[in-house]
Order: sequence, then C-alpha cells, then structure tokens
Amino acid sequence: MSEPLSNPAYSKFRILVAAAADIAVDLLLPTVVYFLLSPTHLSAIVRLTIGGYFVAAKAGAGHLVTEDSAPQHASFFKTFLLGVAIAVLATAVTLGVRAAGFSDTTAIATGSLLLALVQGARLVRGRHKLDGFALLVLLELAATIILACISNSSRLLLIRPSFYTGIAGFYVLSTLWAKRPFMMQVTKPMATDGDPVRAEAFERAGRESVRFRRAEQGMTAGLGIVLLGEALLRVWTVWSHPMSDVVISSLQSQALGIGLFVVWFAVVRIVCVPIASREVDNLMPSAQPRKAEAS
Repeated sequence: MSEPLSNPAYSKFRILVAAAADIAVDLLLPTVVYFLLSPTHLSAIVRLTIGGYFVAAKAGAGHLVTEDSAPQHASFFKTFLLGVAIAVLATAVTLGVRAAGFSDTTAIATGSLLLALVQGARLVRGRHKLDGFALLVLLELAATIILACISNSSRLLLIRPSFYTGIAGFYVLSTLWAKRPFMMQVTKPMATDGDPVRAEAFERAGRESVRFRRAEQGMTAGLGIVLLGEALLRVWTVWSHPMSDVVISSLQSQALGIGLFVVWFAVVRIVCVPIASREVDNLMPSAQPRKAEAS
C-alpha cells in the first residue's frame, strides 16, 4: 500500500491534481455559490459577492502544493477554515446591512471592507509582513470595494474577476527579472519531489544556468499573458451577452479562461519543462562525474 506514495510519477500526478484543484476553485467557486444561493432570491450582485468572500478564504490560505507537502496541507486547511469563518462573518454583515434597508452597494461595500480589514490583520499578525500573494489578495478585495461603490450593475460584478486576474497577471509579469521568477517558485515542488539533493540542484540552476532561467521566465511570461488574456476575454464575453443571461455569460467566460490555461499548460509541458529538467539533471551530483569524463 505504501509503494504508490513513494512513486515519483504518482507524487507528480498528485501535485498536478492539487494545482488543478487550486485553479478550479478560484475560477468556479463564485458561480457555485451563486447557484447554491438561488433559492434565497438575493440579487445576482449579492450572490456573486458572497462567492467572492469564499474565494478570498481560499486565496488567503495559499496553495496546497509546496515543497513540504504534509505540514503545508495541515496549515492550509487550518488557515482555510479560519478564512471560511471570516467569509461567513462578512456574509452575515452584508445580509444584515441589506436587511436593514440599505442598498446592495452599501451592503457589499460594508461586508467587503470588514473582510479586508480582518483578513489583513490576520495576515499581518500571522506572517509579520505581507508576502506578494497576500498583497495580491488585499488588492483584489480593494478592487471589489471600489467596483461595488461605482456601480451595482450585474455586468460589472460579473467582470470583477477580470480585475483579479488582471492584477495577478501584472504581478506575475513583475517577477520576470526577480531572483526567483513566479514559475520558479511554483514548479519547484514538482521538479524536486521532496528530494533535498535535487532541490539544491534546482536552486543552483536558477543561479547558474541561463537556459534554466530563460525557461522559467518563459513559463512566467506565458502565465502573465494568459491571466491578462483571460481578463480581457471575460470582459468581452460578459458585455456581448444580454443581461438576462448572467449565469450563462459567467460560465462561458470561465470556459474560455480554462481553455487558455490548457493551451498554456500544454506549451509549458512540451517546450519549457524538458529544458528546465535537463538543466537541473546536469547539476545533480551523479551527473558531475559523467561531465568530467566527457571532458
């Protein structure tokens, strides 16, 4: 029973599944919550916003995939449950303000502001400083508040995720020339599979191999472009549908976004990953004697 767990192919498959789950939750959770709240007869704006609260809970917990998988899973679920509790509180405040006779815009802004303040205080207290991902979450929440204050249009609420993915796209692109491009951080768990020797070779490749860094930068640039493309596609799709097709346009825009990610993933897997893997292999201790013999 323990063999599959030690199988590198199984481990990489598990990491891929977890990464796919991360993306699926981010993209689909608002629509799922929208459907679940249909019997309440709340407005589309309020239902979509509540979905955003729970996406923020997941975003604040980070990713399931890291180098130290078992401890991270426990930390992820603990942080996620805390985020869910905060999302429930923000939902209760939003519904309470609305029940008190205030507009949807006021209710959404109040709930979102509470969520931003509580999540922000938790992140600062728990991590002592904001990392890039936490800052991205707070920027997305700020965008929610601004959009809610500008308009209560269903179309504007549907394209709200475009602001999130647009911000994320610019953030990813901003790491292109950093010491560790975004995809170098993301791919390390899969590339090293928990092997400390290979992890060291991976880090050396990042410092010493031009080909490795170009591959990681290519993956990072591609992801940034896909995120920006998804944002633009969502805006175009939502605005090209009539107001009566709110849910249909939301699902269609998500399907197009997923299609972009599939194409990006295929290109990365076929072109960039083999290059990066070869560079890491060349820096593994077992490869050094063979290189010396060849010379």
